[in-house]
Amino acid sequence: GEGEGEGEGEGEGEGEGECARRRVQRTHRPVRPRVLLLALPLLASCALAHEREIDAAIDAPAPAIDAAVIDATPSHELWVLVHPSDAPLGAGIYRFDEARQQILAQLPLPPGATSPHGLAWDGTSLWLGDVGTPPDDVLYRLAPDGTVLQRLAGFGSEGVAVDGDTLWVAVAAELVQITHEGRVLRRIPIAGSTVQDLVFAGGALDYLVNDDLDRIVHVDPTTSVSSELARGVYVAPYSLGYDGASLAVAVDGMIVRFDPATGARLSSSAFAVPGWITAIAFVTASR
Repeated sequence: GEGEGEGEGEGEGEGEGECARRRVQRTHRPVRPRVLLLALPLLASCALAHEREIDAAIDAPAPAIDAAVIDATPSHELWVLVHPSDAPLGAGIYRFDEARQQILAQLPLPPGATSPHGLAWDGTSLWLGDVGTPPDDVLYRLAPDGTVLQRLAGFGSEGVAVDGDTLWVAVAAELVQITHEGRVLRRIPIAGSTVQDLVFAGGALDYLVNDDLDRIVHVDPTTSVSSELARGVYVAPYSLGYDGASLAVAVDGMIVRFDPATGARLSSSAFAVPGWITAIAFVTASR
């Protein structure tokens, strides 16, 4: 629930709390050598603490499941994108059953994908955005078994969403609507914040911003007008999904749900896929 991670059990030391914050507040900035040397003892401590957490997670009983939340969720299954930089079970795309808290399948990342951040499901194919250094940013179309069906260079993105027979991708300071072949149909300018994830929900676009406000922004594709839907959704969130009824953010072992109309926080429930979750896509949300 809200406030988790602050002032937890008395036995948690300051070092473990600092490790948790550092894992959540990831950055793409390089670490300078001197800073790295000074940080080595803390990094080693963090690594050991993280190892213990993984062992505990494996040995622990299945997480508690909020039955009321699961029963109200149109899609129990979702695709989960795990980044290579923090992947205890291996980087890739996981198919996950939220009701049973079980991983059903694991797909490898496409050859050449180094920084996967965007993910969408159109009912038959997965669309994965890899944000490597341009011109290596690529949007991949994958079969459900992970086979690469198509590559669209220049459209690698942290936000990918399905809108009928078209896609929306977040590129620079725009939301761009494209065909499956990569033809640009429309562009909607947005504020300069980096989009961490993007969904098409109930006829509108919603994107996640990981900044000091950690917010969800709502965009009306008819008028191109943007408005803030929710603020403070979680510390440094990266993934946003739409399950057919609510917006969902997967982070730190839970899924937090929000009302797509008001932005109100609805619930939080267990999420047993470990690692850095950069995107989620519910299996039936494309209907």
